[in-house]
Amino acid sequence: MMRAMVDLSKRRLESGEYPAPEEVARCMWLYIGYYFDFLGFFNWMEERGITYLNDILSLCQPRFVDTSSRESMLQGLAETCFEYPMTRQMGASSMSLAWIEDMCGFIRDLRADCAIYSGHHACKQTWSIINQVRQEILKRTGAPVLCLQGDSWIRRMTPTSVLQEEIETFVENVVRRRRRRAGRGA
Repeated sequence: MMRAMVDLSKRRLESGEYPAPEEVARCMWLYIGYYFDFLGFFNWMEERGITYLNDILSLCQPRFVDTSSRESMLQGLAETCFEYPMTRQMGASSMSLAWIEDMCGFIRDLRADCAIYSGHHACKQTWSIINQVRQEILKRTGAPVLCLQGDSWIRRMTPTSVLQEEIETFVENVVRRRRRRAGRGA
């Protein structure tokens, strides 16, 4: 499946083809996306001009490990493990600060118009600070944040149609209006 996606992406890039008439929103996912309908959900977004830029699981930033000694290798592996996605943000001495700084950096680097947080009701850790994260992201980057509740791998918690309706409403009523005011179309 991944090979097919890469091949399709290459072909579209070379031909200048995009499934929607225009890109209407560039979305950075602050935590985890929805994977229970991998192609269907992402294709649905793409067909509406909503770009899924990234999520926390794909934000791995590997670093060089010094192999000159056993001690340096162990130290390097420990540091590398601490930098893994989610561990870096959720395991930091200040979870909200690490999460905010990382997400603001990626939102700026990827020129995201908005961000989406999808959290499971049992993930008390992220729900406890998402309002602070949301406010800081808006203040620092200007990107509004949509908060959704759902399970990334189990569709029974929140039906796809509900997620799609929430995202479509957010993009239409918040993101597109902001883009028009900023003179960026859509």
